[in-house]
Amino acid sequence: MKALSEDQIQSLASYLKGLQQGPRNKILKAVAADPSKMQVLASARVRERIIASGDQTAAVDMMLEPASGLSPREFVDDAKLVWDGRVAPLLLWDKHPLSLALAGLVALIFLAWIGRLFRPRRAPQAPAPGA
Repeated sequence: MKALSEDQIQSLASYLKGLQQGPRNKILKAVAADPSKMQVLASARVRERIIASGDQTAAVDMMLEPASGLSPREFVDDAKLVWDGRVAPLLLWDKHPLSLALAGLVALIFLAWIGRLFRPRRAPQAPAPGA
């Protein structure tokens, strides 16, 4: 545990107080094996969202799983956990901010395209007489 900063140790202690036995043990084992995992978990908002999740074990597993870039499969699996109400929704943002931003951009483009399809077209204006 010497690789952890004082803030990370305090954050780890907060996890130990707020989590149930199973998720608590998973975090302890993961951080003992790889102290860099605490960088992902150290944020107060991530800690609060994991503790507030309906299924703390699923939330811990989701956050401890290394992010593999823009993996659609990983994103969909994590989104299913949120959809089922097992994991706090904002944890999805904490884990996949780029994927969510890209999905939002694609949704805006799609909505603009749909809006363009249903917008009435203007008739071309006739040139003014004598012009």
